[in-house]
Amino acid sequence: MTSVAALLTAVSALVASVATLVKILGELRRLKGTVDHAARSADLSARRTADVRHEVLPNGGGSLRDSITRTEGRVAELARDLGGLRADLRDERADRREADEHTLTGKRLAHAQIWAAIEQLKRRQP
Repeated sequence: MTSVAALLTAVSALVASVATLVKILGELRRLKGTVDHAARSADLSARRTADVRHEVLPNGGGSLRDSITRTEGRVAELARDLGGLRADLRDERADRREADEHTLTGKRLAHAQIWAAIEQLKRRQP
């Protein structure tokens, strides 16, 4: 009987070991799924990062960085043009003021001459 008891003890220990092994295999399967998911996520992140790098670094025309560079250049050009237009406008205003002053002075002189002529005519009348 001792050999039957020993055999039963051995079988019981074997069943416990197999059950533990099945648990370990289940955990390994679950862990493999987690690792696979992490690998897919890392791959997706790498592709997205590459897409972002492609847009934020100059690449000869089509990237967001290239567009920003073109826009900045055009804005600077427009600012220079606007500065020139402002200077031209200041010059035009100064010229107009000078011409207005000249015209006003001429009108005042003509007005004074007309009144002088009227006064002369008044003195001639009997």
